[in-house]
Amino acid sequence: MKKVAGLTLGQVLQVPNIADWNNLQPPNCMSASTTPYTSTHSGWNFKRDWTFLVPAILLSLMMLVSAGAYFYNAEAVNAEFTKLGFPTWLRPVLAIAKITGVVLLWASRSAALRHFAYAGFLFNFVIAALAHGYAGDDDLPGPFFALTLLALAMWRDPRP
Repeated sequence: MKKVAGLTLGQVLQVPNIADWNNLQPPNCMSASTTPYTSTHSGWNFKRDWTFLVPAILLSLMMLVSAGAYFYNAEAVNAEFTKLGFPTWLRPVLAIAKITGVVLLWASRSAALRHFAYAGFLFNFVIAALAHGYAGDDDLPGPFFALTLLALAMWRDPRP
């Protein structure tokens, strides 16, 4: 009889007894470590997690530097916001949102809060790309680079 994933057809089609449903085990082809949502994050290992850590660190630095510029270079940022058609009161709100997003990205144990941070960054980068595109300036590579980093960080995030 042909075996698939170490199991015979008879073993695959075998329906367990109702009394045994509380004691079901995964089949031999699925160990407990490969079943989804069962493993917990055990800490950072750069050799294992570098595909997440490098884009996430670059993204975080990018957000923190831009938030700092929003506070320390307010006149130039206000002029840029006005040129792009945004109100100047949005500058401190966006700076606080960026800092909060970075804190949530690294310190939150809640996957939902991390996903809200990712979504906030996504909205920020898409709106920035659209605004720079409509304004006709040459600042388009920045938002697209940030979108690339965001996509890599979201895709390779090892935390459940």
